Amino acid sequence: MIQAVLHGKHKNVGCRTYSEYKVNIPITIPEVPSQELSARETWKDEMNYYATANKLVLLFIENAKKFERLVSDDLLSEGPQLNYKYELKY
Repeated sequence: MIQAVLHGKHKNVGCRTYSEYKVNIPITIPEVPSQELSARETWKDEMNYYATANKLVLLFIENAKKFERLVSDDLLSEGPQLNYKYELKY
């Protein structure tokens, strides 16, 4: 995957947005198996994946509180968001 990016093979490919983290991830990269590009598809249990993703989002949110006085509300609002469709596990 790193070699593909270093050689520009990740450009001009479709992306999916991971709503929890607000990041775009390529759907395909030549010479990279597509299942390796989807964190969700690497988990056998969808509910466990999303519960764990929510736990990570909570950690991001807690960490961001340290910087609230240093950055704009606009920047903070662009951070990860909880997916309330799935149970939170702590």
